[in-house]
Amino acid sequence: MEFVELLMETIIKSKDIPKAQVERYVSPILEIFLPSALSVILGKNIEMITPEFPIKKDGNNQSTNVDFLLMSEDEIIFVELKTDTTSSNDTQMQIYQNLKNSQNLGLKLFEDFEQIKSKSSKKKKYNTHQENIDCKLKELKNLQKLKIVYLVPKKLKDKSTFDEEGKKVITFEELYQNNEINHEFANEWKIITSYLRALDEN
Repeated sequence: MEFVELLMETIIKSKDIPKAQVERYVSPILEIFLPSALSVILGKNIEMITPEFPIKKDGNNQSTNVDFLLMSEDEIIFVELKTDTTSSNDTQMQIYQNLKNSQNLGLKLFEDFEQIKSKSSKKKKYNTHQENIDCKLKELKNLQKLKIVYLVPKKLKDKSTFDEEGKKVITFEELYQNNEINHEFANEWKIITSYLRALDEN
């Protein structure tokens, strides 16, 4: 058995363990492959900006993090990962929906990041985070459109809260069906998606 197969088998086995945090196990893997995978599914060139991008809440300097922040040449893309049918977060979804109506959205995200950083007790980490993504953040300021993408189990996609206009909802089976990507680890991605499709059973 190859290492990637062993890794994915171990992760998928954990989905039936109470309190196992499957999303955290899967997220670093998806960070590597999501731009290429979404480029195929959405039909445009997509770049990763960062995982765990802070989105400022209205009225204070607290934030909620979007799992992955990406961009194309004409839009900002939020990707939210859900690996369990019970993991829906309507409050977070509403925050994202409200942002779709924001004027100068890219600039707002940039300025909100600066404000969150200035009020945080973890400025060193925020400064490092910003240094790592600064060039992409500056490009982000010019974008106005927002696409919200959810990667979820099929049962969660079938729920009415995930069937609203303006969202792109992708199941793990759909990720597997569209796994022919342009990537140096394209073969590994085929193995990974063949295991991830088991999450549709959650």
